[in-house]
Amino acid sequence: MQVCIIGLPKTGTTGVYGLIKNGMRNAGMDTIAAFEPPKADMFKSFFEKSGPDVSFITKVMVRKKYFDRPKIINQFSHKIMIVRDPRDRAISRLLFRAVANRFSDESGLDEFISILKQKEKDPKSISFVQLTKEADRLGIGKSEWATISKRMDFQIRKMKKHGFHRLYYEDFVNKNFSELSDYLGFELAGNQANNASWLGHISRSKSSGEWRNWFTEEDIDFMRSIFKPYMDHFNYEDEWDIPAQQTISSKNASDYILNRYEKRKKQFDLMDVDVGGKIKNAKDLEFYLGRADDGRNLDILRIAQYYKDKNNLADAFTWLERGHILGSIKCTNMLKAIVKKGFRPESYSSELADKILK
Repeated sequence: MQVCIIGLPKTGTTGVYGLIKNGMRNAGMDTIAAFEPPKADMFKSFFEKSGPDVSFITKVMVRKKYFDRPKIINQFSHKIMIVRDPRDRAISRLLFRAVANRFSDESGLDEFISILKQKEKDPKSISFVQLTKEADRLGIGKSEWATISKRMDFQIRKMKKHGFHRLYYEDFVNKNFSELSDYLGFELAGNQANNASWLGHISRSKSSGEWRNWFTEEDIDFMRSIFKPYMDHFNYEDEWDIPAQQTISSKNASDYILNRYEKRKKQFDLMDVDVGGKIKNAKDLEFYLGRADDGRNLDILRIAQYYKDKNNLADAFTWLERGHILGSIKCTNMLKAIVKKGFRPESYSSELADKILK
């Protein structure tokens, strides 16, 4: 089984990826995972190098680079496209902009949080559109108003062309998994939609309808025409009523940013460490193992080197094999060096070893 999950940013792709990955492994499948690989080349490498008993799961964003070679996408046995009410997605994306990257100067982030707290105190005091403009001004990521119409249209066209199974974000957060389970051929209910700790900053409210507390009449006038084609296509009702009394929880807004960004800074420090850098403690090891398990080839190499340094060649071999299958030349070279020294895991067929030596 090879599963490709795709969607626009902040549509639940990470949660669905974690749910299905856990489901595949709980169903006894030997599964390699790849979280947002930089290029489709990793897919090509997997299909060329993996054995017939190895399953694969990946999740990517809706971007042209993954569709440049349609034959590769069409090799996946199961393709899932996630859609979400674009009004809720817009809110999630804005808040995620504040934790996605490191800030060399955090003064802009501090000012943005202050504006956000003003919005929480009085939701009508600043429009959501103006809030995105303030984020742009302060260097908190970049708004997508200039490109979102084209991206939504691109998603619709690719869903039609490649036969993706449609999954609504709203069904996912409500744990309505029956159609998805039928499509995949195994039960998802009972599996946890969790991911490694290095992805813990991504999930936020896991809810729908949040936009009603954020939008003003100005926002509705601006966004309605932008979102209408997408909403019509996916049967989201063209209804924009907002309550007279709006409430925004700081837990899912300013506090979310404050708490997650502090944790992210520690992760950024770990990501800056060279492959040869020492893994200092069990928590660091857990972080790198999570990234390696999600197909980050640099961290696969890091973990393999960690086990090799401990003279644990069996585990080093296992991780290097995974890196080799996912197209890492450095992993392949290190694997060759181990194999040339005569190492073979006791329970392992020498077929792969023989291939890489050719």
